Order: sequence, then C-alpha cells, then structure tokens
Amino acid sequence: MKYVLGGAILILLLFSVLQNGEIISRTFFPNETFVAQISLNGGGNNTEDFLPGNETKKDKPVNCPVTISEESVEFPGPIIINEVAWMGDEESFSNEWLELKNITGTLVSLSGWQLLDKDEQIKIIFSNQEMGPGDFFVLRRGRDFSGNLRNSEEEVRLFNPDCGLIDKVAALPDWPAGDNKKKFTMERSPDFSWYTSSQVGGTPGGENSVFVPPAAVKTETPLPDAPEEGKISAKISINTAGLEELQKITGVGEKIAQRIIDYRNANGPFTRIEDIVNVKGIGDVTFLKMQGEISL
Repeated sequence: MKYVLGGAILILLLFSVLQNGEIISRTFFPNETFVAQISLNGGGNNTEDFLPGNETKKDKPVNCPVTISEESVEFPGPIIINEVAWMGDEESFSNEWLELKNITGTLVSLSGWQLLDKDEQIKIIFSNQEMGPGDFFVLRRGRDFSGNLRNSEEEVRLFNPDCGLIDKVAALPDWPAGDNKKKFTMERSPDFSWYTSSQVGGTPGGENSVFVPPAAVKTETPLPDAPEEGKISAKISINTAGLEELQKITGVGEKIAQRIIDYRNANGPFTRIEDIVNVKGIGDVTFLKMQGEISL
C-alpha cells in the first residue's frame, strides 16, 4: 500500500513541475543567460530566438527566389549592379568581384538587402551598409562572398528587404559583355545595357570606362600625326621586325616583343594589323595607340 501511495505522490510532483516549468526555469536560470526559451507545458511550437537579455527577437532573413530566366527589370534602381569581373583578373581567375552603384541623389540603406547568384554559392545579406548619392560598393570574392561566378548559365539578382527584384544580370548562356582572355570587365551603360570595359581589370570603385564600339577599334584607322623628333617615322612590320625593332612600337617592351615573335612563329604571319590584339598583353586600348606605327 505504501508503494502505491508513494507512486501517486511522485506523479503529482511531476505534474506540478510540468505546470510550473517557467517558474523553475526563471528561478534557476536568470534571463541574462537565456539564448532561447522553450515552453515546458505542452503549449506547442513557440520557440523564439532572442538577443542577449531576452529583449529583442532577431530578424530571420527570408531567402529570396533566384531562378535563371529571360525576365527583365523594367526600372532598375535605386541601386544597380554596375560592373562585374566574372573573369577575374590577370593575376588569377578567382579574383572575381561585383560592383554596386547608387544612381539616386539620396542616401540608401542596404539593411536587409540580398545579392544572390543562381545556385546561391554567392549569398550576401547586407546589414548596416549605406550608400550615398553616386557611391560605389565593390564586393570581392574571398573577402565579401564565397563561391564563384560561372562563365555561363549564371545569374545574379539584387533584392530589397521585401524580396522585391531591384536588378539582375544573367549569362544566357554567356555573359552579355566582358572578355575572359583579355580580362576586360563587364560595365553598365547609362541606358542599363552592358558593354566591355576598355580598361584591363575594369574600374572597381570608380566611374566606368569610356565605351569604345568594337567596329571602331577594327575599322577606323586615323592617319598618324607627324612624327616628333626621336620618334619612329616609318611603320614597323609586325611580321618581319626583330626583337629590338618591335620594342620601338608604343606599348611594346621586351617581353611583349618576344610574345609577338612567338605568336607569329606558332600561327604564321599576321593577316591584318588588328590581329595583334591576340598577343597576350596587347588589348584594344593599346592597339589604338600603336596602330599608326605598325604594318604587315
């Protein structure tokens, strides 16, 4: 009989503990040590995350949707994706970066904004960052985000705190601009279209380079100015000139001169002077400076 009585008392004590779990927890675990509080009375799933001191509930960021598509953004802004180095730089292909720009005349808080790529390898959730009028914000791989930008079948989307799509750029299947071989970045024009930077490595943190139409680079050959004293007066043949003579061309040092020789040994004579941009270290900008000095 005494065992039955003892068991009943034990059940009553256990029931009392369950009913007064909150009182016990507050007695033995002061609020300043709380990370989370869980109901012990069977009140359902009401677990909440708290900041130290049990004062303010944390905001849990919602994952915004990222799906590669032809969908366009009719009115991008107030922040736009202004430049993308999806090809890395001359030092390493992994030195990728993205640049944002505030295109308004007012201060914009990025708190709660998200920047995501197609597979969420890149997932940036901004906290206290602000961008003033015309400001640039460069986000670098390895410092500001992990993951990488694919060279094709990729997409990057910028969302506001309500998951409203603010801006996007996609590789369908390829990026709309940029040059992987020459390491020219992809820059935004005033009409929000994309073009290839005229500067190797682009312009991170600064105004975009001047747009140079590809047709102008290939077909427009202005007459050279009259030679100044000490400068070359006759054009140099890029098919026959030796190492020392090639170095007289603007923008060509010993290393690039050797590359020109190596290139024509491997591929045969140049068929047009514009093909010299296929030599590593010579881009469209350098070609514009040297085109009046060279011949086949």
